[in-house]
Amino acid sequence: AVFLEMFEDYKAGNESAKPDTSSFNGTTSVARHFDNSLCLVLLKAWAFSKEAEAPERAEQILQKMYELNEAEDFNVLPNVRTYTTLVMCHGLSKRPGSPQRAEAIVRQMDELHKAGRLTEGPNRRTFITLRKAWKFSRERNRKQAIAAIDREMDERFGCNVPAKPTKT
Repeated sequence: AVFLEMFEDYKAGNESAKPDTSSFNGTTSVARHFDNSLCLVLLKAWAFSKEAEAPERAEQILQKMYELNEAEDFNVLPNVRTYTTLVMCHGLSKRPGSPQRAEAIVRQMDELHKAGRLTEGPNRRTFITLRKAWKFSRERNRKQAIAAIDREMDERFGCNVPAKPTKT
């Protein structure tokens, strides 16, 4: 990631950031292992960082995955795990509007899947993560949003997560 930033800085006109032989040699082993697993680790690191800019940085990683997949020889196409982790990042940020952004990401996933750009759409874990984003928010309409998610999970998967655990 540092190398890519350095290279982009050079392309933008910063001559002092020009990569040399040692830059390339030092990053070839990392580049060979740059895959969805590494991106997932980076996304999780931002999600748990509690940094104010974490959601934006996580979205930048997702965007960079698309760019690298199109422009380079990297197989880093986002998948249901990377999108779900992005939803988690928004949920953990607890910022105003975060659950709405998390929900927009889930809807985007659904559209990308329907268009054939993602091999898998939002799954049960994605919706549970979205539900948690709403549950731990301070949004006034969180109870209604959680109820709507529960209904959608029931429609999609034939199951939902009860609002309150039942005693057995």
